[in-house]
Amino acid sequence: MALGWIQIGAGNLAAAADAWRPAVDGTTDPRTLQRMITVFRARGEDRVAARAEAAAAKAPRPSPGPAPSATVTAGESAADAVSVIRAYYQAINERRYHDAYRCWASEGASSGKTLESFQAGFERTVSVEVTVGEPGRVDGAAGSRYVEIPVRLTAVETGGMRHEFAGSYTLRRSVVDGATPDQRAWRIYSARIRATR
Repeated sequence: MALGWIQIGAGNLAAAADAWRPAVDGTTDPRTLQRMITVFRARGEDRVAARAEAAAAKAPRPSPGPAPSATVTAGESAADAVSVIRAYYQAINERRYHDAYRCWASEGASSGKTLESFQAGFERTVSVEVTVGEPGRVDGAAGSRYVEIPVRLTAVETGGMRHEFAGSYTLRRSVVDGATPDQRAWRIYSARIRATR
């Protein structure tokens, strides 16, 4: 079973549940609580999962800060663009929605959503695991560079339901004279993601 950052086999699922059950009420780390919720839901322990969800609702959230470091530098390679996708999903998994939103071009506006609606879209998301494929060639057009990056996603909801998606992101960076460091950094320009299961 995939839980974002870790893989848990059937045998380890019971061991994780046994270890976490007495610690639910005293845990404040959002990532640990998200893992707890998924494990307990998968084992049918809805009451314990509900306690973990209540603790997660009270857990402190990091205050919005600068965009993830992977997007601040103006790296030119496709590998730098891949780093943006990884930083994007890391921010989502850590509930740093402001940082994730800023991975999109035009300070988030290219997502087609406001920050509030973007954040609301992840309200029931426990974690998202991303597998990044081989990026395409970096192409140029009108003072910009573009690269397409294929991805496969597995999202886990608070009830333990898993959803799988596949598609690609197109990232853009400016190369015109006078562009700011932010404009020269790779940003998500568009996405084509579809549910596969």
